[in-house]
Amino acid sequence: MFARFVSMGVKSGNLAEFNRILEKEVIPLLQRQKGFREEIVLTNPSGAEAVGISIWEQKENAESYNREKFPEVQQLLTKVLDGTARVKTRRSRDGVTTTTFSIPFGRRSFKGLARPQRLPTARADRC
Repeated sequence: MFARFVSMGVKSGNLAEFNRILEKEVIPLLQRQKGFREEIVLTNPSGAEAVGISIWEQKENAESYNREKFPEVQQLLTKVLDGTARVKTRRSRDGVTTTTFSIPFGRRSFKGLARPQRLPTARADRC
């Protein structure tokens, strides 16, 4: 399994639209990608930051998505994001590949990170 973490700022007052775009456009796009398993999105109480965690069967699946479809996702979210999403990858000592992100995002920090939002996956067998 491969976990990909993306941190992003959300423009003030745009959390509801951010969630709508995720649910109606981004998640369906992710579900069509080879090796995609699940997406979890966390936002802080003010809604100013979000962290997306996507789970993939293999590192190659996530890399393919990053090259071929992530630019499209960034374009879908342009009107609600404050700045550019940040993505980094590394391999852990136990052989599990993970992606990490830089904190703080801009001048804000993720203190008080809360309100996990588990977005729907396509099939129950993907959990």
